[in-house]
Amino acid sequence: MKDELNGSLIIVLDQQNPDGAARIGIIGKISIDTNKVDVTFGNLHQESVDVNNVHFLKDRSNLYSYLLSNTSDINLGDFKTLFKINMLQDRGDPASILEAYHLLQKNPSAINSATDSLSNFQRSKQLLNTEAPKVFSR
Repeated sequence: MKDELNGSLIIVLDQQNPDGAARIGIIGKISIDTNKVDVTFGNLHQESVDVNNVHFLKDRSNLYSYLLSNTSDINLGDFKTLFKINMLQDRGDPASILEAYHLLQKNPSAINSATDSLSNFQRSKQLLNTEAPKVFSR
């Protein structure tokens, strides 16, 4: 799990300063022992960040399902942002994904709807890895 996310684009939220701007970066290294992630930002500044502050875009099909099932509950501005992000995810190229993160920087109220925390991702991976292997027989 540690290596599969290396080089992934992410957005970092500062829990200590909620009014601070979200920052876009690239995962360098994940240290499970310390729950820290080494992130490199656009100005080539490297920082060790807590896994709870690191967020990445939800899977495009999950985001689309969320949009369809919660249309009436989502603020119109957030809905437009989330829909644009989903369309950018459909393109799939790195420039489009970066553009999606820039949209989130401009519309921080949509961040929680469009992203998952790395700590939640780690927990779900650990649950998957602890399941007993399935044995099939005839």
